[in-house]
Parts: sequence; C-alpha cells; structure tokens
Amino acid sequence: IFRDGVIASSQNQFGGDGAVERTNDTSLVPENERFYANFRASYEFSPAAEAFVDAKYARNNSLSRNNYNTFYDSLLIFPDNPFIPAVLQADADEGGGLRVSRDFLDLGPGISEAKRDTYRIVGGLRGEIASNLRYELVGNYGRTDTKVTDSNSVRYDRLFAALDVVRDPATGQAVCRSTLDPTAPPHPGSEIFPVIAPGFFTFTPGDGQCRPANILSGQNSLSQEAVDFITTPTTDRVRLEQTVITGLLEGNTGGFFNLPGGAVGFVVGGEYRKEKSRTRFNDLLLGLLPEGSPAGPAGTFIGDISDNQSLLFDAQTRTFNAGGSFDVVEAFGEISLPILADTPFFEELTVGAAGRYADYSTVGGAFTWNVNGIWAPIEDIRFRASYSKAIRAPNISELFDPQQGATFRPADPCDEDNQNATPNRLQNCIAAATALGIPNPAQFIANYSDPLTARFSGTSGGNPDLQEETATTWTVGGVIQPRFVPGLTLTADYYSIRIEDAIAAVSAQDIVNTCYDNTTFPNQFCALFSRNGPSSGPTTFGFNFLRQTQINFGRIETSGIDATINYGFNLGSNNFNLNLVANWTEK
Repeated sequence: IFRDGVIASSQNQFGGDGAVERTNDTSLVPENERFYANFRASYEFSPAAEAFVDAKYARNNSLSRNNYNTFYDSLLIFPDNPFIPAVLQADADEGGGLRVSRDFLDLGPGISEAKRDTYRIVGGLRGEIASNLRYELVGNYGRTDTKVTDSNSVRYDRLFAALDVVRDPATGQAVCRSTLDPTAPPHPGSEIFPVIAPGFFTFTPGDGQCRPANILSGQNSLSQEAVDFITTPTTDRVRLEQTVITGLLEGNTGGFFNLPGGAVGFVVGGEYRKEKSRTRFNDLLLGLLPEGSPAGPAGTFIGDISDNQSLLFDAQTRTFNAGGSFDVVEAFGEISLPILADTPFFEELTVGAAGRYADYSTVGGAFTWNVNGIWAPIEDIRFRASYSKAIRAPNISELFDPQQGATFRPADPCDEDNQNATPNRLQNCIAAATALGIPNPAQFIANYSDPLTARFSGTSGGNPDLQEETATTWTVGGVIQPRFVPGLTLTADYYSIRIEDAIAAVSAQDIVNTCYDNTTFPNQFCALFSRNGPSSGPTTFGFNFLRQTQINFGRIETSGIDATINYGFNLGSNNFNLNLVANWTEK
C-alpha cells in the first residue's frame, strides 16, 4: 500500500513513500582540484621596442554526485509482464497494461567528473615611435578543452527492452521479450520519449545481453545485472579556441598642434579575430550503431541532425563533431578634442568621438560609433554626456552550440485553468486538438487537465542564422567634488538603452504561450514543440518534445538613474571610505 504522507501540492508531499528530496548520497560541495601556472617575460631593446609575453595554463578537476537518475513519466508495463503483482493483474489486463511513473534511484549514484584545461599565450612588441606616438602589436591565442564523463548514463533503447518482460515458456523464468523474439518491435513506452530513434541501436536483440528490469517492487528493485545492461559511462568533449591579432597607434598632437585646451589625443588601429568551437559527443547521445555496424547513425536522441549542417559524422572515430567558426576584420579609431581649459566657466570643455567598422564572416559588415563630451564650468563640477550606435554580433556559443538534449516543464496554456487567459487561446487549443485527431476536440479541451507530472524532453542549442543586435544608447550626468569637503564625490547619470533584434533563447513558457495566444494559428512557435496523440492513454495531448534555440526575437529597453555618494577620510593613521549607491529604474 502506498502511503501518501502529507500532501503539499499537486506534485509534492512530505513523508510517505515518495522519493526523498535530499539524501545522504548527494554531495553538497563537489570535489575540486585546481592547478595553475603563469609565465611572464619582457625585454626592452630600446624605448622604441619592448618585447613581451604572458603565458598561462590552468587545470580544473571536479567531481560531483547525485543519486537521482532523472524522472520517468508513464512507463508502460504490458499485461503479460510476470513482475506485475497479483493484486494489480486484473487492472493490467483490463487497461492494456500499467502506467508507472518513477524516480530511478537504483540506476547508480550519478557521478560526474569534469576536467577543464585552459591555455592562453599573449605576445607582442610595443614602443615609442616619437615622444608623442606609441605603437603596439599583439597576438593572443587561447584554448579551453573540457571533458565531462558521466558514470552511468542511460541507454534508453536498453531501458525499454529491459522493461518489456515476459515469461520464458521453456524455463518459466522472466526474460526480455526481445531475447525470445528478436523481431519484436521496440517497447511502446518509447512513445513517451519521441526524440529517441526507433529501433534497438546499442545491442542486437536476441544476443542474450538483455536483463529484465523489475520496477514494481519498490525502490532499488532493479538487479545489478539489469543496471549494468541499461547504463554505461559516457564522455563528451568540447573545445573553444580564439585567435586575436591587434595593431594600434596611440598618441597626441602635442609636438606640432594644440587646441586652447591642449593636445588632440587619438588612437587608430586594426584587429583580426577568429573563434572556433567543436563538440564531440559520446556515441550514446547520438544513438550510433554498435561497433562493427556500417558507418553512420541509426538515430539520435537530439532530433533530426539533417537540419544542422555543423554536425559532421566522423566515420573513423564513429562520433559526430558539432561546432563552427567565424572571423572578423576590424578597423577602429578614437579622437579626443580638448577645446577649452582653465578659462572662466570652462575649466574643461572636451568632445570626443569613436568609430569601428567590423566585417564578420557570419553577419557581414557593421559600423558602430559614439560621440561624447565633458564640460566643467568650475573645478568642483563636471557634466558629461554620450550618444552611441552600437552592434553586438552573435558569439560563438549563440551561433554554434550544438543542439543537446534538455528537459522542460512549462505550464500548459490549454489546461482548463489557463485556457481563457487570453482572447485567442481557447479556440487555438481546440484547433490543435482537432489537428491531432482527438475525438470531440471542443469537449476534450473544455475538460482538459495537463496530464504530465514531470518534465518532458527536448533540445536546446545555438542558431547559425542569427543576425547582429543593434543598440542606441545615450547618457547624461554630472560629478561634484566640492573643494570645501575634501574626499567627497557625488555622481548622477541618466541612461537610456534600446536594443533591437535582441538575441536570446525564448523560454519554454513563452514558446507555448505565444503559439496559442497569437492571432495566427499555427505559427512559427507552434512548430517548436509537439504533443501526444489520441492513442497515448493517460498522457493524451500532453507535451512530449520542445526545441529551444537562440533567435533575434525582439526589443529590450531600459532607462533610469545611477547615483553614488563616496566619502573618504582619515582618522589618525586609519583610512575610511563610505559609499552609497542608488539606482532608479524608469523602465
């Protein structure tokens, strides 16, 4: 008999026979080792030439442990399974089987070991061309290699094979159905995990490997043989690389030209940057055929790989390499014009401007610029302002992060408690049920309650078709440093930032809500998830897959005031500093 304990909500309880939230098997703080080495050197040949180098290496090893091996919702146990208790056999016969939701505490402790190596070397040459002109040439290469090993990843085709148990008519022993009949179709429980490729691809049915799994006798009911058959260690590898070459000239016109406020300062230069990423997944994640089978994938846990050209199968290593690269060539310049100084009402008047043109291999050419100014009527008060047009190109992660398995749990907008929250939602939910072939869709939706009790599967990753973000930013403010109160500084600045085509991964909740709230149905958001059809039993119409990716999805605006008061003073031989920071957000 299952003891409920104290029911706290639709999904939580205290005490009783449910799986515990925390156990002694979970490490609160993971084991961590760090090794670090740094080498710096420089040599000045003359004021005109100084060579320098800075090299770094870091290794980070971490070990963490969690005894949960995720939650499995509505697993199907067929009526002829010999592990069904006698008291439930009639229910199994009448309902075509039993649906079991379960935390697999008996699949092992979930030990994860991560190793990260970071390499970086910077070298260059700098010096003076003249008294008011300096140069710098710098090369920078960095690389991070990450290796993550999970001790007992689940081979889902084996899990479903091990759950599909029958009695061997010759011996009377419980055996896997696929052992007696290698032609038997995969366990229908895989309908709950539609991202899993059909078929058995980590073992050959009938080869004697399959071990029956009993999930009907409480926690830790799986035999060690079944656990060993279902789980296996897996290793994923990721490499990120960046190469940057920069050259610049920095100086002023003090040697030959001065404005009333002083010499004109300037910087001009150019830069080349290349970034690369590569991910090598473990064979299990990509659902490859067993060793010895023809090269190529039998299927994949992470969706249809044909729509992501950055996934390349390596027949020699039998892995998929996911990743990409981009480069950018930039030219930049900045100028500062000290118009007035040390005159009545113009203790300082300086205006400046900067510009940068970048040609990306991904988004093409883009220009960003800003203008700024400072006016100090007296020494104690300074006003400042700036206005800029900026861009941000998508980074290597946003572009080329591979589509990896993920889980989601948005509130179902078609649930009877949510379906009338917006004007279009109810009719669009009915249309979705109609499209799935659910009988009497209007009546079904009117009484529909989200059947899922756990997260469901999906993918999350980058998008190589992203475009750049663009931003308009302006600020105006001032600084007060009264001479009659030494050490006191007061600042206040009003800012306004507006970003167009902002890059972000739309949340799972926003994806499903926008699908049903839009005046157009179906729309692009509806294509990012799927639901169970009418033959899915208790989970009919429940979510079963969602694809989350980075997109240029909208606009971000914010404005407000930042202010600080800072006061530093001495008492005897002791230094004190008092600081007050305030922010008012307008929107």
